[in-house]
Amino acid sequence: MLVKSHLPEYFAEFLGTAIMMIVGIGAVTVMWSDGSVMRELIPNEPLRRLCTGLLFAGGGTAVVLSPLGQRSGGHLNPAVTLAFWVKGQVTGADAIAYCVAQMLGAVMGVVIVALVENVKFRCGTTYLLMLILPQYARTVSGTPPLRQ
Repeated sequence: MLVKSHLPEYFAEFLGTAIMMIVGIGAVTVMWSDGSVMRELIPNEPLRRLCTGLLFAGGGTAVVLSPLGQRSGGHLNPAVTLAFWVKGQVTGADAIAYCVAQMLGAVMGVVIVALVENVKFRCGTTYLLMLILPQYARTVSGTPPLRQ
C-alpha cells in the first residue's frame, strides 16, 4: 500500500529521474547520433565520451541538488533506493513506490528524447547547433539527408 503522505516525494522522484534521463540520453544523442556536428566539433572520440559522461553526470547531480532531489532524497535509481531499504532507511512500501516512480520517470525521459530527436534532430544536431550558434550556420555547406 502506498504511503499517501509521500506522494509528493514519489512524484519528485519520477520527475527528477525523467529530467536526468532527458539530460543524459539527450547528451548521448547530441554527441553520437548520425549526422551530429559534434563529431566534427569534437572529433576525438575519447574526449567526446568524456564530455558525454560529464553532461550525464552533471544532469544527475543537478537534479539531486535541486528542490526535486531535496524533496525526495534524490535516489534517481532503483539500486540506490534498494540500498536505503536494505539499511532500513526506507520502508518496503516506499521502496516499491520509489522504484516504480524511477522506472516510469526513466521511460518518460527516454520517450521525450526520442520524440525530440525524431522531430527536431532529423538532420542530426546541425539544426540545434544552428539555433545556439548562428555563426555555425554559415559554415554548413548542406544538411545531412533525413533518416527514414
